[in-house]
Amino acid sequence: MLVPTLLPDTDDEGQEKLGEAHGKAFKSKFLNQVKPFPMARDLLQRVQQAGQKVVLASSASKAELDHYLDLLDARDIVSETTSADDVENTKPAPDIFATALKKIAPLAADEVIVVGDTPYDIEAAKKCGIAAIGLRSGKFPDEALEQAGAIALYHDVAALLQDYDRSPLGA
Repeated sequence: MLVPTLLPDTDDEGQEKLGEAHGKAFKSKFLNQVKPFPMARDLLQRVQQAGQKVVLASSASKAELDHYLDLLDARDIVSETTSADDVENTKPAPDIFATALKKIAPLAADEVIVVGDTPYDIEAAKKCGIAAIGLRSGKFPDEALEQAGAIALYHDVAALLQDYDRSPLGA
């Protein structure tokens, strides 16, 4: 999504090629260095223990998402996934969350909460009528997360887990 801002005269085909090159570079140089956020699996378990469904909806490819599931050792916790491979447009377009909602029907948007660390996550959720908690771990300013529509802000996954019962997830 940064390509149009950085290169406003680049056509759709050029943007797609740049996106593909970026993805290949990330996968080859950095994917194996990725580590889960501290307490991420614990948060997913807490959500599951509360009787809620855990759904991972990511702009990553299915292969990347599978890699992240394995890193988290969370295949037994996550009930559904949605990746960039499942949609035409990724965040901030609402496609990722709209597709995830279809997979968890009959749950409605007002029964779901997204946890995201970018304004794009929050914007995409809002476009689907889904409330979103913002995490500062994405290094975006609070103002950007709030302007995007975050209903609550937490420093990181561990802070959200620590405050789970008082958070929108636990409410």
